[in-house]
Amino acid sequence: DWDRGYRSQRIRELLEQAIADGTPVDAALATSMQLDDANPFAEVLVPQLLGAPVADDFTRQGVDLLRGWDRTTAADSAAAAYFAAVWATLLELTFWDDLPESQWPDGGSRWLGVVEDLLGDPDNPWWDDRRTVNVVESRDEILSRALESARLRLTVDLGKNPEEWRWGAVHVAAPQHPVLGGAGVPQPVRRLVNPTPQAVSGGSAIVDATSWDAASGSFAVTAAPVIRMVVDLGDLDASTWVTMTGTSGHPGSVHYTNQLDAWASGETFPWPFSRSAVE
Repeated sequence: DWDRGYRSQRIRELLEQAIADGTPVDAALATSMQLDDANPFAEVLVPQLLGAPVADDFTRQGVDLLRGWDRTTAADSAAAAYFAAVWATLLELTFWDDLPESQWPDGGSRWLGVVEDLLGDPDNPWWDDRRTVNVVESRDEILSRALESARLRLTVDLGKNPEEWRWGAVHVAAPQHPVLGGAGVPQPVRRLVNPTPQAVSGGSAIVDATSWDAASGSFAVTAAPVIRMVVDLGDLDASTWVTMTGTSGHPGSVHYTNQLDAWASGETFPWPFSRSAVE
């Protein structure tokens, strides 16, 4: 499917802002841009969510996280965790009753485009949940139900106090060995070859592209940049990189997963090019 371009538009905005501010467009800026975790879904949905009816104080505790949220998706953000749960629930309530399971929304950029159009039409038939007999829901009713259900879901997953929720507690990158890391392999072997899952920032259609599948029932990372690399064509020795795991494919090597922590936290390493720099 064609991508809707939210990431490319955000990159353009960051470049335009840097140029306007007189900030050098260099390797350091490119590295920081790769880690940008502004959420385009929040820009569209949060104003609508804050205007939806809230039934009780229990749900309002979750909704209050969205007030004043900077709309970024850092691993330690409580608001990002709640918003992701709301988004997944909103897609379920809106589309699961009308589409076969194979077509349930994954929550990526195309679905933000669809929902953005629907938000302007509060009585559109897509909003109606056909699983509720003799009831025809409108946009605001679905938004309210999404807020309530997401609050309950994260209470089960992360605890009763919304202030203690963390996006990285549920949004984890867990690379698996392609042969020995799957569910059919004995647990001791999987522990040996599969790296420790890492809490990460970002999400789907975000520049920090740690995607997740809203239809899966999980917030775990399903796709991510395996390598973050910045090449300075004016000074190749100033280039940087980091790989998601390590530079060895052998589970017994110290280089098997020795870059995973750095990758997850947004660190990079020098990548010298000239002989003198390498030496």
